[in-house]
Parts: sequence; C-alpha cells; structure tokens
Amino acid sequence: MALVGMGCQSSSIPMMRVRGARKPANKIALNIGLLCSKSFDDSIFEGLLKGKYGIERHEITKMNIKGKLQLWLTGDRYTEVPLKECHEYTREGCNYCPDFAAEHADLSLGGLGQTGGWTLTVIRTDRGRDVFDRMVKEGWVEFRPAADEDPAAVALMHKLARNQRKRWPTPVEIDAGRPGMVPNGPAKAQPKAATA
Repeated sequence: MALVGMGCQSSSIPMMRVRGARKPANKIALNIGLLCSKSFDDSIFEGLLKGKYGIERHEITKMNIKGKLQLWLTGDRYTEVPLKECHEYTREGCNYCPDFAAEHADLSLGGLGQTGGWTLTVIRTDRGRDVFDRMVKEGWVEFRPAADEDPAAVALMHKLARNQRKRWPTPVEIDAGRPGMVPNGPAKAQPKAATA
C-alpha cells in the first residue's frame, strides 16, 4: 500500500516505526506527502461554496490553492474564491502544523512553481529515490531538475517550510494547554516564565 497525505498524515508512518508499531507501519510501501499550508473543514462546501457561490460539491472536479482557492467544475467551468473567505473553515490542527513540505515522506509533491502541468517533487529517502527512478525509467513520469528549471519554486518551498516551522509550540505554550500539541517535538527548550 501507499499513503498519500498531507504532512501531518505522512508523519504518522515514521512515528509508528519510532513508537514500536512497526507491523502496521511496514505495510505502507511508499509514503507520499503533499506540500500543504492548511486544509479546510468539510463545512466549506455547504457554508461557503454552496452558500455564497451556488457551487454544489458534486460539480467540483479539481481544487487547488495558489494564492486563492481555484475550482474546476463540471461543464468546463472554472472559478476562483479569495482565500480570505476560506480562512474561517481552516481545520483547527492546521493552525499549529509546522510541516509545510511533508518532510517525513519518501516523496513530497506540490503544485509550487510558475510552469503549469508540472509538480515539484522532493525525493527524501532511498525508498523514494528507488521508486522515482523506476517511474522515470519506465516512462511513467517525465523529469526536469527543479533547481535548473524553476529555482523560484524551490526557493518558495524552502521559504514556506521555514515560515510554517514557526508554528511549532514552545514548551511554555504546551504547558499552557495549546490544543493538539504534544511535548516532544523539535522545538528548542525554552525556560518557563517565573511567576511570583
């Protein structure tokens, strides 16, 4: 089996291995992570898309976020929704997620870049390298080096990943009960504020 998911989901496989749940983790042959700054709750379909724009969920054939919510609809229709209208539908956990670039996956994929039709792909593990090389060799994918073809996309990925890492809570925030966080993340230890 392969897992295709956002950074929060692709982190689950290596975490299962680290925490001793190797048997179910080893059933995942390939871990593919999607570049992601946030996702939206399902209520966006009724509350915003249908409620304001009259778009039924079954009419949506493809969605993308590139500075705005892009929607491809049945009947060769296309529309865009400003992201600021979508923010209230952000999943709660996304406000705290530090992993834009799906850094625990074998392969990380995303639609960054200026050239339509191409997907920025980051090979992160030997397993990812093996699968990707075989797909190229067998003609399943076409490959162009991103650093040469679209260095701006690579730079943008690094910038967005750096910015999103700032979401990781400090131990002080964890002790204060920030929702959805666990105390053994990569944050550097911060001294607790003394109170009198």
